[in-house]
Amino acid sequence: MNGSGPVTFQWQEHPQGAFGPGVSRAADPQRARRFTLLVRQQTAKPMKVMLMAESKALAMKYAANRWPGAAVEVAA
Repeated sequence: MNGSGPVTFQWQEHPQGAFGPGVSRAADPQRARRFTLLVRQQTAKPMKVMLMAESKALAMKYAANRWPGAAVEVAA
């Protein structure tokens, strides 16, 4: 850092990401459970993400909608 002030962290959201209830998060929060997933993007280190979803399959779907093109798996 050169000491010239704070540096803003910037990133670009994938323009084709799909968001909203039932698409990227649980449609019924009362029935949702927490799932830990591992998301692997091509240009970034793998990240663990905790999502609330009604089932494991829906958790994987929500992650795939949030990060299109990324490999998603259930974390051990």
